Amino acid sequence: MMDIMEKYRLDGTQPGDPAKAAKIIFEFVAGEPASRLIGQVRRLPLGSRASTMLGKKIELLKADHEKTKELAKEADRDDL
Repeated sequence: MMDIMEKYRLDGTQPGDPAKAAKIIFEFVAGEPASRLIGQVRRLPLGSRASTMLGKKIELLKADHEKTKELAKEADRDDL
């Protein structure tokens, strides 16, 4: 089995900047300007790669929801 660290090993060419991410996280927790999002978001994607991946995941979830929402209703109780 592939070691988890090896599986997700990055080569240093990814666009994310850890120092910038840390600054945003600190601001989110401790003060402005990122703190304006507290209570308004459930996720805090940092970096363009994370944002792109989140957008793709949302598209997949929306497609699944559209395909299954009628079927999901069939599992509801008949007496309600």
